[in-house]
Amino acid sequence: PAEEVIPELCRISRGPVFYQLTATDHEARKAEARKMHALGPERVVLKIPATSANMRLVAELSPGIPCAVTAIYAAHQGWVACEAGAGYLIPYLNRATRLQGDGLALVSALADIAEEAGTAAEVLVASIKTPTEAAQAVLAGARHLTMPLDIILALGDHPLSDAAIAEFNRAG
Repeated sequence: PAEEVIPELCRISRGPVFYQLTATDHEARKAEARKMHALGPERVVLKIPATSANMRLVAELSPGIPCAVTAIYAAHQGWVACEAGAGYLIPYLNRATRLQGDGLALVSALADIAEEAGTAAEVLVASIKTPTEAAQAVLAGARHLTMPLDIILALGDHPLSDAAIAEFNRAG
């Protein structure tokens, strides 16, 4: 259960620990938010899906509880999230590209909006499927990335690097 995992994650890691709210109505989400944040008040960031109703929740919580608005698919959602006080804007890069055509344009627009809004909101990109997408997300303005371990481990590799090493070894 999250009540056991969150304190342990706070203990063994240095950065923020993200928790996505699952309650289905406003008051229940607010109660869940306060309960989960209390498990690691200096570290827990609440992930809240981008809907108009949830932006109200972000505005109510964000003065004292860090919030990340997730499942952002449009720049206007990012703008409202900034105005509500979100600390993080989370688009799904690969999914946005598949469904809308250009997820990198969304990442770039969100980075621009966060800067123009004059807030401390930072873009955290999810749904990264390749090392190239990771690098492109950073170039588009992402400050943070979340990705599977296999992608993290592949970030330092490239087939041409392997070929160059093999060639150096053959040449002696």
